[in-house]
Amino acid sequence: MPTTDQKTPGSELTPMKFSRLTRRGVLLGLSVAQLITLGIGGLALLAAFYGGAGMLLVYTAPVWLLAVVLTWVPIAGRPMVEWLPVALWWLWRSTGGQLLYRRRIVKPRPAGSLALPGDMARLREHLDPETGACMIHDPARQP
Repeated sequence: MPTTDQKTPGSELTPMKFSRLTRRGVLLGLSVAQLITLGIGGLALLAAFYGGAGMLLVYTAPVWLLAVVLTWVPIAGRPMVEWLPVALWWLWRSTGGQLLYRRRIVKPRPAGSLALPGDMARLREHLDPETGACMIHDPARQP
């Protein structure tokens, strides 16, 4: 009587281990993207201070607060600013309808033809019904 613990050979899954994301920073442990967003926020804050502070700080608050959030708030272990290229690329592909891969089949291929690119598309496949052997014929070469 077979046990339920028996497995067919080659059907076992082996765990894969990927390397960690690099955490090296350019300056003070911050990446280039983090430094750019922090610089934009810092410039907005500095312009508000030199412009007279007061209400200018309130007007520029969305810019420098967003810069701080994008720089230091993590999502899945990465700062938000590092997810922006991924999100923008996904948005670009989704608006273009490129998230699904579908092959359009206009008509089925004729029997014996191979789906090969370029000059190799002219090759034909012939099957010998008696022996089961397969032969490839190139009609352009005419042997």
